[in-house]
Amino acid sequence: MPDVRALAYVVIAHPQPLLWRAFGERVLGAEALASPNGELWLKLDERAARLIVLRAPQARFLACGWEVAG
Repeated sequence: MPDVRALAYVVIAHPQPLLWRAFGERVLGAEALASPNGELWLKLDERAARLIVLRAPQARFLACGWEVAG
């Protein structure tokens, strides 16, 4: 079984990604960036993004990734 170390990233869908931009900057203290594909990336540390928001008709959780040992 993998040795899970941390949550690496979360991907969500939302009809209004700019709401997440405001939340990320004001509440999380994240740096908001536009990705090469037009997604909203919220950067919290040295990683490219920890929270990725895609524009979609319905708000929902899409995926997450985990950091594992090795």
